[in-house]
Amino acid sequence: MKETIEKELSGRRDSFDMTAIVAEVQALESARKERIKLSEELAANTEVLAALDADNEALQLKAEELQRKLSQLEAEKEKLIHQSEANTRQIEEQASHIADLEKEIEESGHELKELESQISTETQLQVCVKYSSQVVLQAIKCCNGSFR
Repeated sequence: MKETIEKELSGRRDSFDMTAIVAEVQALESARKERIKLSEELAANTEVLAALDADNEALQLKAEELQRKLSQLEAEKEKLIHQSEANTRQIEEQASHIADLEKEIEESGHELKELESQISTETQLQVCVKYSSQVVLQAIKCCNGSFR
């Protein structure tokens, strides 16, 4: 019996196919290596994502700062536009005032010329009247002397 069992076991051992076990072990080893490779890739990708998240956060902060600066610059621009408009109005008012003053100066110049002309005429009249008065006085003196 022992012999029969040994023969049967020996026969089974000889007929036992090791290729299936070897193939299964190789498949398991290949799957294990693939999992290790994927784990390493996942770890590397996680590091890359963490770095990208940090970069994105830094960029977001920079974008917010730039937006604040842009808002400040736009407010300053509006202030300068209003100031420029006020300055333009003031310049226009001053130019109008200067034009009015120039017109007034021109009119005053004409009035001055008229006054000078009147003064000249009156001076000439005074000279004429004075001369005429002297002539009349001379004539009266002459006449008075001849009537005596």
